[in-house]
Amino acid sequence: MFSICLLAAQKPDMSRSSDINRLAAIQFEKGADTLCVFEKFDENDPEMFHKYVISKKDGKTVLNQIGKPETILSGQSVKELWEMIAGNMRSLKEEKMKFFSFKDGDEPVEVVSESSDIKEFKAYISGEIADFFMSGFDFQEYEIIDDKKVRNVNFEHNQKLTGKKIIEKLDSITKDY
Repeated sequence: MFSICLLAAQKPDMSRSSDINRLAAIQFEKGADTLCVFEKFDENDPEMFHKYVISKKDGKTVLNQIGKPETILSGQSVKELWEMIAGNMRSLKEEKMKFFSFKDGDEPVEVVSESSDIKEFKAYISGEIADFFMSGFDFQEYEIIDDKKVRNVNFEHNQKLTGKKIIEKLDSITKDY
């Protein structure tokens, strides 16, 4: 699981990971005014945990990971990422993923799963914080439950979430790191 938090003058922890918090603090000390922490867990990946600190200062974007050299990021995808986050801070604070649910007759049944695919980001821009959490299970359209294929009635809602689109952009940007 993952997180971030920041206040205007004092920069609190951005993650449950102390190593990521140290990387974020270093970027703030260097003068970063915009920061995004992206963390993902996938039990099917040999590394399982991937944690990134992406920060921006004076228009320059850098990516940091524990034990790896700082990487300068550029290009349209990076520009689009910051625009997506900055342009959607309010909606990111308000929108929420809905759990996988299906109809059993007329009754909705909510399914909570310990997903093996969890992603989260937290962004800090101009003193504001927004975050988003997603479990891959809740974003799938169908699942087999009790030998029946059931459809997630929240599938369309979850697909439209801005946070999901930002996580897809973060996945694209970080896939080679």
